[in-house]
Amino acid sequence: MPYFVLLTLIVTLFGASATNSFSTAAEEPRLFILDAKNLVKVKERLQSHHPAVVSAFKKLIREADRVLTSGTLSVVQKELTPPSGNKHDYMSIAPYWWPNPNTPNGIPYVRRDGEINPERDQTSDRKRLDSIVQAVKTLSLGYFLAGQEKYAAQATKL
Repeated sequence: MPYFVLLTLIVTLFGASATNSFSTAAEEPRLFILDAKNLVKVKERLQSHHPAVVSAFKKLIREADRVLTSGTLSVVQKELTPPSGNKHDYMSIAPYWWPNPNTPNGIPYVRRDGEINPERDQTSDRKRLDSIVQAVKTLSLGYFLAGQEKYAAQATKL
């Protein structure tokens, strides 16, 4: 089970049963993916050395350390240039659309319902976007739970 799934499960399971020691909303982190109150509760459980939380935390930190050395991700790292002519533009290919076999240039693309065009992952920014979102999420959780600035610095860089 991936660490973030395990950590999310722990946030869900333990978050509802623990009490929040913070007295004001200003002391809670501002989040838009995870529930701040439950994440604070996980941190409290980590500080009390709850075995399930400690195990998930160790996996998280291993992954955060790996992300530290993975370099910077960018949409300009793609081989193809989007139709706009600007590699900074996000590029995606609809999964069920394929080059037209009846035209020399493959245009217009034709729909093949249920068949995913492999160009989708080879040429689009979809996987790069997912990678950066996961990397920033990992580093942010690492920073929040471990308090190490190196994770926040890399998340900011990404």
